Amino acid sequence: MPAFRWKGRTRDGHDVEGRVDARSKEQVVDGLRRNGITIISMTEGSAGGSEPADPDRGTTTLKSESSSLRTFVVLLLVAAAVIGALVYFGKLHIP
Repeated sequence: MPAFRWKGRTRDGHDVEGRVDARSKEQVVDGLRRNGITIISMTEGSAGGSEPADPDRGTTTLKSESSSLRTFVVLLLVAAAVIGALVYFGKLHIP
């Protein structure tokens, strides 16, 4: 059974990618669309496992989750730096 590597985008605009074993490309497309994923690219390779074909159970990596967390941490650090600068220069008084 062929394995398909795919990249797509969720309804929320997050980039996702994964790998799934399926009988056909159409089966993968249907499964991803049912899950609200718009396909950006897909490649077909050789079988990668012995599990039954199920595009709903594809291996999915949500890269946007880690990039969203990284963005949040950066914004938090910037906010802390701005508050620190305001306190240092006497523009903000914290009791």
